[in-house]
Amino acid sequence: MRPNTGLRTKPGRAPACIWILALVSLAPFIVYHRYFADLLWFGDEWDLLDQISRQGFTPWVAHVFAENFVPLFKILWGGLALLGGGSYIGMLTVLWLTHALTVALLGDILRDSDFGPVSTVLTLSVFGLASCNIETLAWSVQWSAVLSCVFFCAAVAWFNRRFEANVPMRTLDLAVLSLLCAASALSFSRGVLTGIVLAVFCFAEQPAVIRKTWRHRAVTALACLLPSIVTSLIIILQSSGNHQHLLEDHNLLAAVRFASACFGLNPFLKLLGFTSLAPAAVMIASLLKLGLIAHGLCWTQGKIFRLLLLLLLFDLGSCALLGIGRYHTGLEAALSSRYQYTSLICSVPFLGIAMERLLALWTRPLLRLTLTGLVILLFSFLAAHRWGDEIRAFSGWRGREARHTLFVDLDPPADNAVPGIPFMPTTRAKELIKEYNLH
Repeated sequence: MRPNTGLRTKPGRAPACIWILALVSLAPFIVYHRYFADLLWFGDEWDLLDQISRQGFTPWVAHVFAENFVPLFKILWGGLALLGGGSYIGMLTVLWLTHALTVALLGDILRDSDFGPVSTVLTLSVFGLASCNIETLAWSVQWSAVLSCVFFCAAVAWFNRRFEANVPMRTLDLAVLSLLCAASALSFSRGVLTGIVLAVFCFAEQPAVIRKTWRHRAVTALACLLPSIVTSLIIILQSSGNHQHLLEDHNLLAAVRFASACFGLNPFLKLLGFTSLAPAAVMIASLLKLGLIAHGLCWTQGKIFRLLLLLLLFDLGSCALLGIGRYHTGLEAALSSRYQYTSLICSVPFLGIAMERLLALWTRPLLRLTLTGLVILLFSFLAAHRWGDEIRAFSGWRGREARHTLFVDLDPPADNAVPGIPFMPTTRAKELIKEYNLH
């Protein structure tokens, strides 16, 4: 029997410490706000704004591109870009607030899954403050991935509380669960995994007191799975992504290699400060992750075990889809900071469980409390201490230089001047700046 974690509150209400940690996760954005304010629209964002301008908002929302069908993200992102008056720092502010909400929802899931205070605080601190998330949290188009994770966490929380009750889910409960799965899938292409993973867990072993008929499990699974099936079919049949060429040449092998690198090395290679695929770095990061997974699955049970297994399946599925979609970019690209967000959500809880179990070996309460505080501070520092260097460099080439070229330079180059999108002529970028008041 697990001891009282100290995080129990009324059902459905997250404890104050979780919301405090969610607010703490905003610290990098607040501390380095002036560097974030230097950032400018970049890469795909220019292309999306250009598409809105040429196609009109409504046709653009329904348009399938590459391996993406993300109408919900388009409505939210495009609407925010238009209603926000072209302010890029406004876009990033909403992105960071969404990140804080993800931290809070993840904390709520950990609490409901019987994680202790140490593993919960450590997980939320590392995930919330990790500087390896810089591209995700400093590029508004990555709001797509963050939104998908918010809806994933919300769907898991809703599923846990309703499915494990001793009564069948009501129609309203099933509808909300299905909508959350759909929202995750329609915000980000890899969000289709939300419904798939939860559908699998409808048939997972439950405690003896929870009696669900196979019919109820099947109905719940269908509610989770249907949005994923529909979205996946649209992507497969209507888009022109790499999945169309997976069986050509040696593409399948390249996809497996890329997926393996994503799974084995993220997020610990970045968290440990390694910047390349040096043999020693690869060995340390991969062994650490595999060791933490093995420990978590071997030494936990009940709700903790089921959540860890769910996160592992989500991580594996995400890496598999990344392999299919990005195998052509090379193994170094598997370490990109844009791929760390989901990996952190899925992996850091394993670290939290291991550290909580290790610290529990110290029997003297005062010593254990002191060591716990030091460990949490140490891991938080290791996760966050590179924010300053990262954002200073990031805001230069993705902000100040571009602002000078597009807003100050009286004779900018005609081509290759728009940041992250070399095929867009400078004249077209200036037209978009005027049309949307981009700044």
